[in-house]
Amino acid sequence: MSEPVEPACDLVVVGGGLVGASLACALDGTGLRTAVIEPRPPDGGAEGAGADRDLALAYGTRRILERIGVWPALASRAAPVRAVRVSERGRFGSVCLDAGELGLEALGYVASSADLAAALSARLRETQGVTLYNPARLTGLDVAPETVTVRLEGESAPAVLH
Repeated sequence: MSEPVEPACDLVVVGGGLVGASLACALDGTGLRTAVIEPRPPDGGAEGAGADRDLALAYGTRRILERIGVWPALASRAAPVRAVRVSERGRFGSVCLDAGELGLEALGYVASSADLAAALSARLRETQGVTLYNPARLTGLDVAPETVTVRLEGESAPAVLH
């Protein structure tokens, strides 16, 4: 019988885009050893078509980005949305939401996806419990009762993560 292999990680995040990178940043400090598998090269930047699109980020999203340590790198490049007027063409009346009336600095923010990706990437480089395999591609999974073996292909990837 073979000796048990110490797992290389506790959790694997497949895809290091905006969502995967956010999750990995949120997991930092939990004690979980996290691997992020991302096929695009580190300098690949673009996340497909419309990669540098503008994003509307709700105030709650800002709070999440603060908690995971990403907001400081993004704050100076995010434009605050301080008021929103809602109306319907051809209809009487409208509603105006004002951040100041709600005691908020802003209702939300507008930031480019490229700026958010750069802030997430910078934060990932600071993490202690996250290993980024990039560029690397998931090529297979072997599920056993006690382990899952993840097979990768790529320049920075080991052949197997247990």
